[in-house]
Amino acid sequence: MRSFFATLRQLVLPAGAPPGTPRIVLGPDVPATLAAFSPDFVFSSAIVFYYNATDYYFESVAIWVPIGTQVVIKGTYDTTNGVIIYEFIRLGFNELAFGSATYNTVTPFLAIRKMTLSIENTSPFTIDGVSAPRGVLDYVAGTVNSGALGAEAVYLTGNSRTFIDGHAYRISVRTNVTTAIGNAANAQVIRVRVGNIAGTVERTWVQRCIVGGSEAVAFSFVAARSAGSNLTTQLVVTGQGITNTWVADVAGNSPYEMQIEDVGAAVNYPNCNVLV
Repeated sequence: MRSFFATLRQLVLPAGAPPGTPRIVLGPDVPATLAAFSPDFVFSSAIVFYYNATDYYFESVAIWVPIGTQVVIKGTYDTTNGVIIYEFIRLGFNELAFGSATYNTVTPFLAIRKMTLSIENTSPFTIDGVSAPRGVLDYVAGTVNSGALGAEAVYLTGNSRTFIDGHAYRISVRTNVTTAIGNAANAQVIRVRVGNIAGTVERTWVQRCIVGGSEAVAFSFVAARSAGSNLTTQLVVTGQGITNTWVADVAGNSPYEMQIEDVGAAVNYPNCNVLV
């Protein structure tokens, strides 16, 4: 009778499958190899899929003793590697980890390995309540000298990108400015425009080469999209010469370039430029 009630604790599929054969076991009596895995876990129940007499895949509910909360653990056991945890969910705290090959009490949290975390650009993403940067949105560089820039002309064109409403972007420009003639009236004007030569000016930089030669120009600024809708466009960099022409050159294997980075929520950058 005692053995009869003991069998009711477990459901074995297929019914009657003997130990040592591939089978599924559901119940509170977890395998001894899993129960002895770590003193940090008290396993209360498990679904066990046996490959053979000893090796299995398991999904189990346990108490994580150091924290005192329930966790769901998925992993495998084999006689060579022991218990390996592949997924760890801390219930009630929205914590999830993947891909740990080891566990110990010195470093109780599981390593995240070989996992790509993808967050849609329109999804809120914060760290300690602050909107987090999303990284580089666009980068372009010129590797040959521009033509002579007198009347304003585009010398660097970005790629078409979608600027998300409510996001801010850091736009950085670097150019080697070369002019044959330098004087107080000579100026080299660099503009960042939206779309094309006729687009909205986002930033203007004026450089004055008092003597002829080459000078490095670098500047950056933040611009935000806050119009109630996304904007898909490209940014362009233009050059204009006042009194004399100039060239955006690549002297010393140094390209002229523009980089656009998503730096988080627009509200973090009050009074910055507006992308229109």
